[in-house]
Amino acid sequence: MPPTLIHLLRLDLLADHFVLIDKQSFCYCSPSSLPMDPALRCQQLFKLKPKWKLEEIGRFIKPLTYDEKKVDSILLKHCRKITEAGDDGVYFVSRKRVKL
Repeated sequence: MPPTLIHLLRLDLLADHFVLIDKQSFCYCSPSSLPMDPALRCQQLFKLKPKWKLEEIGRFIKPLTYDEKKVDSILLKHCRKITEAGDDGVYFVSRKRVKL
């Protein structure tokens, strides 16, 4: 996206269909294009990005569930929860090695 238009981009409106890879790039990822199997969905998400905050990955897992507690149980089954030193957040990373 041209630098002159970046200020017009509202990531909050695109959040359910895009993954913020880093501070300067993002990738289209429609929840309907992801597998319905939780293990395969997590595997595909970790191919896009190696570590996720709960609010980032949770929006892609939530369509598989009926409540928030189920999202946590899916994430804990298929991901590892880590805290990085010097960082203010908790992240989820893949339990298995992901081939890119």
